[in-house]
Amino acid sequence: MRRILTLFIVAAALPGIAGNCGGDGSGGDPPIFERSSDGDCLPLIGKFPPGFDMLPGGAGHAVAVQFDPAAVVFTDLNGERPSLLSDDVVLGVPPDTDGDGVNDDQQPLCDANPRMRSATMGIPFGVSPDLAFVASSGYEQVMFFSSPRGAMERLLVTNPDSTPDGSYHAEDYLLLPNEGESELWTALSTKACIYLTDDAPVDPVDSRNQPIGQDVCCNRIPDVPSYVTRFTAGMTRVGDRLFVATSNLYRASTAQFQPGTILIYDFEFAAEPFELQPHTSKPLLFTTGFNPIGMQSYRTKAGRDLVVVTGRGAITL
Repeated sequence: MRRILTLFIVAAALPGIAGNCGGDGSGGDPPIFERSSDGDCLPLIGKFPPGFDMLPGGAGHAVAVQFDPAAVVFTDLNGERPSLLSDDVVLGVPPDTDGDGVNDDQQPLCDANPRMRSATMGIPFGVSPDLAFVASSGYEQVMFFSSPRGAMERLLVTNPDSTPDGSYHAEDYLLLPNEGESELWTALSTKACIYLTDDAPVDPVDSRNQPIGQDVCCNRIPDVPSYVTRFTAGMTRVGDRLFVATSNLYRASTAQFQPGTILIYDFEFAAEPFELQPHTSKPLLFTTGFNPIGMQSYRTKAGRDLVVVTGRGAITL
């Protein structure tokens, strides 16, 4: 919750983007955004907006996320106040956020009873002048939204074949398509099994130094500590790679985190539609600290591309 609250404070401090300027909506119908009578702001309905990002292209357009009722808002920042890029109607987020035909809260995990929750809106990332990705936790994924109305966009999501050298195992990605198959979905799952083998660069303990056991969904390697990624956070793109942080909070009451991870996906930006799949030769990285949340790409003067990761440590609210 602290992550969401902090971003809310930042967004609310920007004139005209959020704050006490009216608006209303309901969870079942597409929210309707009405400009305030004095015309000095663009309201975001509800509390705790997770944040916003600029869209590439230099047109002065931005994407903001509404927490509850869930929606993605595309705005024009060129006027005296922000304005909607749409015709003042922004679409709500459907209960089946990945477009696979099963509502999020009814999706079974590893052939067990449903253990998933509905998607909780997270940090947005501007991908192109008319496309934004949004992280979600609970139902762990990266969602795809198109400008101007915030409609969910179908992109090609693939689960590659497992590699002979063992660098990638398709079964570790619990909610991607079947091995070797592709689907036109509206989100990319970040629900993955993490195994802490002897050659892992982190110890098999959580942030309170408690041993990590084996998750019931992650038993490909017998008797090896494992867990499922949780709390999808920030993301960034470098060339044809998408990097997504997962904070891996698994017990909020005691602020217990499992080792942080960065999931790496191939991102075919030139394809139509865009194509995404796990990067098979190096599907993930571990972070040296717990609770990675923010990410930013950076190119040095020498031309080296870096991914900068913000780690918050084992704190919650």
